[in-house]
Amino acid sequence: MIWNKRGAGPLVIVLLAIIAALVIVWVSGLVQRECSKDTDCPQDYYCGSDFQCHEQKIIDRTVVHNYNLLGASIVIGIALIICALILKSRRIQHILGL
Repeated sequence: MIWNKRGAGPLVIVLLAIIAALVIVWVSGLVQRECSKDTDCPQDYYCGSDFQCHEQKIIDRTVVHNYNLLGASIVIGIALIICALILKSRRIQHILGL
């Protein structure tokens, strides 16, 4: 095996140095985070994907008006009935040959 050879010492030292550097980079990334979840931020802020607290944007709320459309529906209903009667009378006239 390679570990029993004479030249294995420098290889082990290089591998340990690489592992130590990776651990240091990973830990420093954790330390630089401002937040990890929304509860780490103040009220009305949220934790973004960049691990920073961002203010929540408040979108203007629209007011929904409840209009009374009963009159319009009655007018449209009467118009549909009149159209049906006109078409029916023309069909009858066409059948009778008038």
